[in-house]
Amino acid sequence: MDNSKYVEAKASRNKKRYFLTTIDGGWVEIVRMDHGQSLARLDDILMIELHDDGSQSGKASNVKGRHFDFANCIVDHNLALDGKQCDFYDSADVDALDEDIGDEIQLFINQHHGRVGSVDDDGPESDPN
Repeated sequence: MDNSKYVEAKASRNKKRYFLTTIDGGWVEIVRMDHGQSLARLDDILMIELHDDGSQSGKASNVKGRHFDFANCIVDHNLALDGKQCDFYDSADVDALDEDIGDEIQLFINQHHGRVGSVDDDGPESDPN
């Protein structure tokens, strides 16, 4: 088989360090999700309701989306809560962050994934993956 006809499509897991402006000296390192993680994220945050008449309605959970993003995209950081490094796999640590710091981190995650829009655009409509 001639491999020169093909281009590599595997997800790039390169990380990038982002320096926070909302806290002096703070930084996070972020990696892109692969397609499987992006699909899992959508499954996690979308809630579809089936009605008796056969129609459907849905909504997205920004809380679940943010928890998923912090746990799966932040691979290193220097942020602490009560003197201990934040554990972004623990939703309680994500929730305990200063609002401005959490919003800035989400903005960096969105930018790193090519999501368009503001900090609040972390729902599926802003997720091109």
